[in-house]
Amino acid sequence: MKKQGLTSHLLTLYILLGGCAAYGHQDNPWKIQPKDEVNKDAKLVINPSICVVKEVGDICQQQLTVLFTSKQYHDICIYNAKDAEPLWCDGKVKEVSFEVSVKVNSSIKLLARDNITQNVLATSTFSLNVFQPVKKRVRRNYGIGIL
Repeated sequence: MKKQGLTSHLLTLYILLGGCAAYGHQDNPWKIQPKDEVNKDAKLVINPSICVVKEVGDICQQQLTVLFTSKQYHDICIYNAKDAEPLWCDGKVKEVSFEVSVKVNSSIKLLARDNITQNVLATSTFSLNVFQPVKKRVRRNYGIGIL
């Protein structure tokens, strides 16, 4: 066997330890990252938040209650994420509840946006789901004599 010097052993050890330290300081890949930059002191709640239809493409007509709450007063408008025109607007509100009637064939995302700064204060989603019945248990016609 070839004898290696103390310097090469120390150099190898230094490289291995340095690599472990660099790997240990990486961000956790399993950590859930926030999708949107949304103000945490405001909340938008849609009730009911789910509509169930029989088939894909069916239309859901629903009366929604939308509740916006915040710690500060805002001039807000509630938008459908797909539309440029607001569903509802008001000035200097901290908490508000209103009803809106929707007729949709896909899920919608509502945004609470500040009129002055155009910042998104809160978001919420009204989901459209397709009903999937439970598979029935197959009956095996075994008589009592099987026991």
